[in-house]
Parts: sequence; C-alpha cells; structure tokens
Amino acid sequence: MRILVVAQNKGGDGKTSLSRLLAEFFARKKLRVLAIDLDPQCNLSQRFLTMDHDPTDPDGIMPPLHPDYDPNDVDTEEGQSWDGRSSIADIFRARPVVPYKTSIEGLDMLPGHGAELREVELVTKEEVKQRVHSRIEEFLSLAEVQEAYDFVVIDTSRSIGALCAPPLTCSSLVRWSSNPWKDSKECYSSCVRRIACGRGTTL
Repeated sequence: MRILVVAQNKGGDGKTSLSRLLAEFFARKKLRVLAIDLDPQCNLSQRFLTMDHDPTDPDGIMPPLHPDYDPNDVDTEEGQSWDGRSSIADIFRARPVVPYKTSIEGLDMLPGHGAELREVELVTKEEVKQRVHSRIEEFLSLAEVQEAYDFVVIDTSRSIGALCAPPLTCSSLVRWSSNPWKDSKECYSSCVRRIACGRGTTL
C-alpha cells in the first residue's frame, strides 16, 4: 500500500484540489483508494460526501450518518457504542473507523470532523508523539487497511503542526504544493527535517 501525502504550510495553493484529482485518478485506474481528510475545514470531505453541520459548533462540519449504520445495532465488535458517524478523528479517540463509499467506484472517503480535528491540533508538544503520531501510523499499519487499499491519499491541515507532521513521517510519497516565489528555503528545510526526524533519519 502506497501513502501519498499532499501538504502545504498555508491555504490557497490548491492542496485539496490536487488531493481530489489524485484520488479520483488512481481510482479510475482501477486502484483501490482511501482518501483521508486531516484538515479541520473538511474541504476534501465535502467534495465526495454530503457533510452535516455540527449544531454545537458554528464553524463545525461533521460526517453524515453512515449508510451502513443501524440504530438498532448499537454495539460494535469492540463493545463500543457507535453514533453512526465516522471520521479520521475517531482514531485519536479509540472509536470505530468506518470509511464511506463515494460515487466513484474504488474510492472510499474517511472524512474529517471539524471540531474534533481542531481539538487534536491543540495537543501539546509532549503529547503529539503518543496521541497523534502513533495513532495515524497504527491505523495505516492495520492489516485490514493494508489489504483493502492500494493507495491512500491524505489531505493535511494547512499548518505544519500536529495534524500535518505525522502523516509525513509514514508516507511513501509527499507532494508539497508550493509557490516558489513565495515559499522560503526555510519552509522546505523544515518539512524535510520533520520527515527525517519522524523516520529516525539524521540529516
């Protein structure tokens, strides 16, 4: 399974559009694709799913009820209760993770949850490795995920923080969307250092 991360340290440079196009391209090439939205704005999620608005958060966007959800079957295999919604934020809360089918054959979507992803972004430096880095790596290393997909495309948060650095460290490929006239050498160096550090490599 290949993991492609699309990253950028600011918004407006087409990061989400590129993630969508790549996910669709691979799926139309008959590859089994999982698109993951780690951006609290959930723009990639809205390209493939009809998202709901979180009534508890004026700026919040949350996943719709899953089509496989049965309110009469409240217990999961792990014995946890499921409210019928699933997002990538669930991996940080030890909740069931259930990708959604999209209208494109072979392309599944694991959407974001605005409020919950913003909470993850607030973790302290000491908590990042345990609460964020390890959870993303563990999820992508699961046998059922490895067997179900050929390609994972991850759209990251627009800041190089708790939600962007972890997928960079476990990626097969990184596409750094940039404007060479605006982005400094320091920006690229920071990205490379984060990837190397996460993989235990010394530069």
